Amino acid sequence: MMSLSRLWILCGGISLFLACPGTAMAQTQSQGSGQTQEPPPSGGSQPPGQAGASGASDVVRGSSGGSFSRVVPLVTFSERYDTNVFFSPAKISDFVTSIRPGARMEYRDDLVDGSLTGGAVAEFYARNPELNYVGGNAILSGSFDNLVGRMVRGLGLRILDSFIYTPQPMAFVTPQAPETSFLRGIQTVRNNYLSNSANIMSTYAMTPVTLVNASYSNQIMRFFNQTFPSAPGTTPPALFNTNVNVFSAGPQYLLSATESIGASYMYQKMDFEPNTGVGAGYGVATHGVMATWKSSFTREWTIELSPGVTVLNTLPDTLIWTMRAMLGWTDGRTSAGLTYSRGVYPSFFVSATALISNVVNATFSQNLSSDWSLSAQANYGYNESTGGVQGLRFESYDFSGAVNYRVYQGMVASLTLTQGNYSYGQAGSPDVKFDRQTAVLYLTAEWN
Repeated sequence: MMSLSRLWILCGGISLFLACPGTAMAQTQSQGSGQTQEPPPSGGSQPPGQAGASGASDVVRGSSGGSFSRVVPLVTFSERYDTNVFFSPAKISDFVTSIRPGARMEYRDDLVDGSLTGGAVAEFYARNPELNYVGGNAILSGSFDNLVGRMVRGLGLRILDSFIYTPQPMAFVTPQAPETSFLRGIQTVRNNYLSNSANIMSTYAMTPVTLVNASYSNQIMRFFNQTFPSAPGTTPPALFNTNVNVFSAGPQYLLSATESIGASYMYQKMDFEPNTGVGAGYGVATHGVMATWKSSFTREWTIELSPGVTVLNTLPDTLIWTMRAMLGWTDGRTSAGLTYSRGVYPSFFVSATALISNVVNATFSQNLSSDWSLSAQANYGYNESTGGVQGLRFESYDFSGAVNYRVYQGMVASLTLTQGNYSYGQAGSPDVKFDRQTAVLYLTAEWN
């Protein structure tokens, strides 16, 4: 482990290097709301979307006619008051200082379009210095539609990979953490973990209005032995290393430029192993079908409905109805969204099993002026076991609200408040319940 003194020197050196006006940063540009930070702990205590600065683009001409690349250094400083740093009923509060240096790299030419955003996070705890840590995260995305389209006319290909290493578990999707099978409202105790989600998505246009879509994702979650207890004098529930592989494919028909219908088949395989390495592993698979209708029925409103059924391969097989519904509205200055999803997802906490998972998410944002903006997010999740383990349940809800102010071009200050309530339990035992509140002040800068 790196000593605190060395860590402070390293972070200070990085910040000083990035802040120097004379530093030579090749092909550096900016982009709105692209700040990459460690996906924050559950409860919605994430840095809000940041408004980036704009500048002249650096374009590198190539033999294909033109390419574009840029590197944007980023850094965020924050101070947080956290009422439950262990994510457990034994509430212990602390003041936490965070430093998040990072960068966003982009490349675009006639054949490919991609970006890589990543960074490190160092957190320092005033009352519990044994919790100090260094972590990191990265998001890689790329579009190869033009490249593969030259080989097979009408074929498209995209990739997305997200990675995080942190001791602070998340329960729900955040702007910095793309949707995965692990963000369904399950709030684990504090523990070092690594998560990676790799996704490949392809589309083949058979005709101008008839498409075939296919996708594959590999998602992993690994827990590591902690160097600190989950809470003084307590033994945390079991954690399970989990692999999820998902394949889906199906047709889509474009009714108009703003409306489409489709259908898909999905196969999912979930595998579990105790993170202690002691005990047998466990696996379960599902097969499902889903119909989808999407429409942008006005310039402001969008809607999606995707009902379906899934068969869980147990003895006997279990038939489960599924749903994904989304309603969104925006007028340029204000946006709001409501989503509901129900499906079969893995439990990696307390017991390894399949869960029937229900999640509701609501978001709202408004630009009050060129410098001021507001945002809010609410989540509710209810999960109950099915198949091999009966009586396991998780229930979570949280809320976050943020006020953002652009100090000057490329620098944003934000104040975020969060409230979260979480519970879990099994049949025959009382539920474990706890809550968590945070107040966080952020200062984020981008260099151009």
